Amino acid sequence: MLTLNNVVVEIDGLQHKSWRSYDVDSDFLIPADAFSFELGVPASDDVVPDFSGKTAKVFINDKLVMTGIVDTTRHSLRKGMRTYSLNGRDKAQLLVDASAPITNVKGLTVLEAVKKLANPLGISEIELRAENNPKLDKIDVDVGESAAEIITRVANSAGLHWWFDPKGVLIVGGADYSSPPVATLCCVKSGKRNNFNEIEVSFDVANRYSEVTFWRSLTVKKAMIIKTT
Repeated sequence: MLTLNNVVVEIDGLQHKSWRSYDVDSDFLIPADAFSFELGVPASDDVVPDFSGKTAKVFINDKLVMTGIVDTTRHSLRKGMRTYSLNGRDKAQLLVDASAPITNVKGLTVLEAVKKLANPLGISEIELRAENNPKLDKIDVDVGESAAEIITRVANSAGLHWWFDPKGVLIVGGADYSSPPVATLCCVKSGKRNNFNEIEVSFDVANRYSEVTFWRSLTVKKAMIIKTT
C-alpha cells in the first residue's frame, strides 16, 4: 500500500503544501542539503510571490526535517500551463557560497575556531558533540577557499565532521553509534513492505589485490688477506 507523505514548507509563518512535485535531498558527505518544490498556478493569479532569500522550514508528516534558505523562485509559462517552483538549501549554503575570512585559528579549540569562521557569516547557533575539544595546530587558509572547506579541515583535524540539524544549528561532532537506527529498509519478494524505489547489488573484483613481501637473507663472507714482506 502506497503511503502519501504530507510535505509542508513554512515561509514567513505561512504554510504551503499540495505540491505537484518535490524533492528533498540529504547527503552526509555533501555540505548543503537541498530542496525543490513545484506546483501549478491558477491562470487567475496575476502576481506570484518572490521568496528568494527567505528562511524556509520543511516538514514531512508534521516533523521538521530541514531549516534552510530559498535560493530561487521561478515562474514558468508554457502553452496551456503555468508552474511555480522553489529551490533552496539548508543553512550550509552560507558556508558553501562565502569565502572563508583570512584568519588564524592556531591555538584555538575546535569549537572556538568554528565560531570564529561561522559567526561573521550570520551563523550563531553552533554546538560541539564530541568527547574532546582539542586545540588546533596551524591550519592554512588560502584566498578564495570557502568557509565550508576550512571548517571541514578544522573538524577533520580532530577526527570530526560538521552538519546542520533540522532546526538549523551547526553541529560539529562524530557519529553516535549508540543511537537507534532511524529507518529499516525492507526488501520482500511480494513487494508488500518494500519502502524504496530502487536497489542494486553489485559484485566486483576490480582493484582487488594482495600484497606479498619477500625478505631475502644475505650472508656476507669476509676474506682475510695476509701480506708478507
